[in-house]
Amino acid sequence: MGEEELVYRAWLCRRYLSLRELALRDGPDTVAELEAIAGSAFDAAVRDRLTALARRLGVDARVVASRVVPIPVSGAAGHAHAGRIYACPGGSCARREVRAPGDPVPVCSLGERGPLEPRPV
Repeated sequence: MGEEELVYRAWLCRRYLSLRELALRDGPDTVAELEAIAGSAFDAAVRDRLTALARRLGVDARVVASRVVPIPVSGAAGHAHAGRIYACPGGSCARREVRAPGDPVPVCSLGERGPLEPRPV
């Protein structure tokens, strides 16, 4: 599995709920398509299907990969995220989230469907 596939899975995981809202407005066929993509998000072909669906829903597919990684970590000038980086609980995608104090723990929207796990940085 390539890094690009991991990035697209991460983007789908992060944006799944907002994509579902757009799909609901578009109709039941689009919802079914999104569910099929989410259900096969761990197959190698997810990138092309997700990109096509995102475009149809008016989401700029060019920003998909740029919205997932990397995240500045502690040690970089002006950044203090140590202990607040959360990642895919199963390691099945490249999703990384910074959790600010008081914010809820990010949740996986795909395979694990549970809270992301804290990662040391």
